[in-house]
Amino acid sequence: MTYLWLSLGGALGTMARYLVSVSVAERVGVAPVGTFVANVSGSLLIGFLAVIFNQHVDLPPDLRRFVIIGVLGGYTTFSTLAYDTARYMETGELTQAVLNALGSLVVGVLAVFVGMALARAL
Repeated sequence: MTYLWLSLGGALGTMARYLVSVSVAERVGVAPVGTFVANVSGSLLIGFLAVIFNQHVDLPPDLRRFVIIGVLGGYTTFSTLAYDTARYMETGELTQAVLNALGSLVVGVLAVFVGMALARAL
């Protein structure tokens, strides 16, 4: 049953990531920005919900896995980040490649901490 929950969550997260990526790309005209937004917002949610689930809400383990590993794991994506960065590198846009890679990592980690702090402040 755990695998079913993880698969369903991953599918939902993947669809959400696609919708966010397309929506952001349409607004700003740059596809990797959508990946960045998904990674950062997913990091914020993972930090927030991990604290909420551990300190405030007693959820069954499969439901926690569904949300954290399935939905948010499918929503955030390192492979797309790596691909977008490689595309920048291939076209000689090294500044964009570095900003994309380091920006996602640094801002993503900061977003986890912000999410954790917000949840702890409740």
